[in-house]
Amino acid sequence: MPEDIARRPQRGDPLRIPANIYSEMLDVIQYTRILRHSESSSLVRLARDRGLVKIKNESGADCARFEILGIDGIIAAVNPTDDLAAWKNEPVLSGITPASPTHCGRFVVLVEPLADDAIGWGCLSGVVPVQVDFTYDAAVYADVTNADDSKLTSGEGGMPVLYKQTGTGAKWALVKMGVPFWPILRGKLDANLNAGSSAAMSIWEGDTLADSTRNVTVYDHAGMLGTGKKIASTTVVTASWTSGKWYVLTSAACEVAQ
Repeated sequence: MPEDIARRPQRGDPLRIPANIYSEMLDVIQYTRILRHSESSSLVRLARDRGLVKIKNESGADCARFEILGIDGIIAAVNPTDDLAAWKNEPVLSGITPASPTHCGRFVVLVEPLADDAIGWGCLSGVVPVQVDFTYDAAVYADVTNADDSKLTSGEGGMPVLYKQTGTGAKWALVKMGVPFWPILRGKLDANLNAGSSAAMSIWEGDTLADSTRNVTVYDHAGMLGTGKKIASTTVVTASWTSGKWYVLTSAACEVAQ
């Protein structure tokens, strides 16, 4: 061990700390803060089993434990242009109030309270408790709620829900963070889908492809339907999630004149 590290300073000695040692000290302090938290045992389990990242709360308000921040890139103070080595060793994400669809699939769940403008730990991958606003009881996916950092919202895609409290509305759930997933939806149009426009689609699912009583808004993507064409109401279609919208992929019937 280098002499300047091993030797303890005496009263009155000038204090000179190498930058790398100072950085490590800050890491130890931050980790100790997690251990000393009132729910420290739970945080230790979270840190051991989940993919945690450092994130700065730039939402403009304090956030509670298990609230949500949308990922808005990295903080300006630590970036690969000014200091590549520091950025490689300790990247810090920038977190803001989630917006939909901007932060769909791009968010963390905080594992400790985080004051505004402070840096702390957020769960980016793994299983984490979080509140979800369930629109129906059997929902199996959740994603960000627009302009709301307190809970996620159930939907037809996003992060898988492994467990939830019974019922609808705001419920505690266990959500598997990581790579979001949006399945291909199959259903029937509830109205004509005109070129360059949108329409409601009833979602059909299950072994017999029965009506789920849920629906989504689907869109015609550029070039699929010719000018003045449409897909008629009640036509069976499939749709995929792209750039925050459900776009019709194929139909079981040929397009016809509007």
